[in-house]
Amino acid sequence: MASMFTASITPSSAGGEPVRVKMLSDRGVEVGTSAFIVLAERILDSMYFSTALPVFLIATGFSTSFGFKIAIIFISLLIVFLYVLYRIFRNESSIDKFAELLYKAVRKFNEKKAEKYSSAFSRELRSFREATIKMLSDSLSGILVLYIVTLVMWSASFAIPSVILVALGYDAYFLYSYTAQLIIVIVSLVPLTPGSSGIAEVSMAYFYSNFVPTNILGVLVGLWRLITYHVNIFFGAIFVNYSLIKSKLVKNQLT
Repeated sequence: MASMFTASITPSSAGGEPVRVKMLSDRGVEVGTSAFIVLAERILDSMYFSTALPVFLIATGFSTSFGFKIAIIFISLLIVFLYVLYRIFRNESSIDKFAELLYKAVRKFNEKKAEKYSSAFSRELRSFREATIKMLSDSLSGILVLYIVTLVMWSASFAIPSVILVALGYDAYFLYSYTAQLIIVIVSLVPLTPGSSGIAEVSMAYFYSNFVPTNILGVLVGLWRLITYHVNIFFGAIFVNYSLIKSKLVKNQLT
């Protein structure tokens, strides 16, 4: 909940991940492991989008040409990203090379802190690598459960426009809406505006105009954005302040 606030006010919702890493590390989880947990979330999301979007595009035939272009670009970027991760974490020597590069970069500005940052970076990268190996060595059923949980989470979010349409007395257009939501989420990843404001609204208006009556399009987009964005900011701000107050109280008790 706390990370939802920073995600809503940063481009491409990128601010939510550092907050979750920080909060996990505050609870005693190593920074490298915390980073892996948060990154694993995003990789699972990407795996879901990469598999679900082509299936729904074929099943519905909705915005097929544009949708497949988006799918191809997204899947290609995901493959490149995973390959880069593999190159970094494939063995211990690869981690040492990255730590050495960091040492050389920091040494240009502060030679005293170069060794400290380099060793900390190397330690956390090893922690990240160990967490990755542990997850990949898990049974296939465990990873399948994670994928199903991801599917359920996103499906619940993607059902919101259909529920709004039903509440307004119109058809749910569930399959078309679900497909449009998949495309909108991927388009909203472009880091241009905080919380993809403007991009999400314009994208939704464009896609939903193909199957939703124009007289309710503005109401649908407004209610959808209120529920999925503005409410996140409101409750996220509450939890951010709660987390800050709680951490200060804990520090005062320790001192």
